Amino acid sequence: MNPLRITYRFHAKDGTDASFSLELDPLNLQLPEPEGDLPDWTRLEFRQCPHCPLDSRARSHCPVAAHLPRLIKTFNHLVSHDRVEVEVTTEERTVTKEVSVQAGIGALMGLIMAVSGCPIMTFFRPMARFHLPFATQDETIFRAASTYLLADYFRTRSFGTDPDHGLEGLREIYRQVHVLNSAFFDRIKAAARTDASLNALVHLDMFALMLPLQAEQELPAVLEYFRPFLEGLSGKHPLSTDPETG
Repeated sequence: MNPLRITYRFHAKDGTDASFSLELDPLNLQLPEPEGDLPDWTRLEFRQCPHCPLDSRARSHCPVAAHLPRLIKTFNHLVSHDRVEVEVTTEERTVTKEVSVQAGIGALMGLIMAVSGCPIMTFFRPMARFHLPFATQDETIFRAASTYLLADYFRTRSFGTDPDHGLEGLREIYRQVHVLNSAFFDRIKAAARTDASLNALVHLDMFALMLPLQAEQELPAVLEYFRPFLEGLSGKHPLSTDPETG
């Protein structure tokens, strides 16, 4: 099977052009191990995440950090608010958008983190397979909740576990991601010369912090989209806020 390829092309206002092509294993949705020498800040023990399950005796480098040196170095001369046109190409489509440098870096960085081989980020691999660059808050909530509930379905069907209708597991996933982001910020400080890469990570972490709370608030708002699935059922649906149509 051929690898799944996702390509990010950056065109900055100052003339900086850069292309990053990620080739994912079609079965496990993971990047291959990086080749060549890596900077010291990518070593596993360098400001290692406090909840990292990896052992430096078995793995020398942080799987996320090992895939980021070129991305950070490319934009080390730009600041967060500089503008850049980003073209994202997958096998299915091409998306182009002008954004801030921090938003462009953040979109690619988030994708790399998901497919790097980091065990804490494995939940996001299915979302990476159906990558949606520059997703809105509502799109992210819908995709994260849908991914988690589908995974819960497979887990329940395969192993007989109790279904997690309250999305408690999803909250725990994002709590773990926040811990990772906080530690990773300190790691990237050793490589970043401007705030672009650092603020890209801060932006990603804001999603991790706010998504569980936002999901509780926003999911009831999409109830009406699913009304056809609820028609004919007796009683008021627990998510409904409309006494007339519940």
